[in-house]
Amino acid sequence: MTVDRWSVLGVAGARATWFGEVARWSTSGSAAIEFVPCLSAAEVRARLTTGRPFSALLAGATTPGLDRDLIAAATEAGVTTFVVGASTAQQWEALGAAELLAEPLDPADVVAALRRLATPLSRLQSTIETPRAAPTGWRGRLVAVTGPPGAGASLTAMATAQHLAADASHRGMVLLADLALDADQAML
Repeated sequence: MTVDRWSVLGVAGARATWFGEVARWSTSGSAAIEFVPCLSAAEVRARLTTGRPFSALLAGATTPGLDRDLIAAATEAGVTTFVVGASTAQQWEALGAAELLAEPLDPADVVAALRRLATPLSRLQSTIETPRAAPTGWRGRLVAVTGPPGAGASLTAMATAQHLAADASHRGMVLLADLALDADQAML
């Protein structure tokens, strides 16, 4: 028998006790949740755009930035939003939240809500594209310019890179990398 697991984003306002509790359930195995804590609504938005699959978003009712747009972004990414500690159900449901969870949270209640409304990881698919294989057979040239400080190695390297880049046969595929400890090329 396989146990469903959920990947859950979490965001809360300051001093939200439930936030730490959910993290403890995740690390101790008390609930089949992979908890991904976020520090702000902006971080939630950023994680939603990574292509990594998430089952749900647990958001504290007092979280700064928790609004219709964040809930809509989560829904668009296939993530079910649960609001924790909300005082009025109508407000959050009108904004698109799937369900309200009262504090104090219980692991069994959270898992039951996830079972009802969220998609477990086994049924989620990542939207991350697999990288294409690098073309084979391409070879490049390496030009190393070395010398003691003050000998003009940086200027020589810069002039060589500019000359090679100006040649159309290189098709703009010239890279100047300063691997010195001081890395002075950025200054030039």
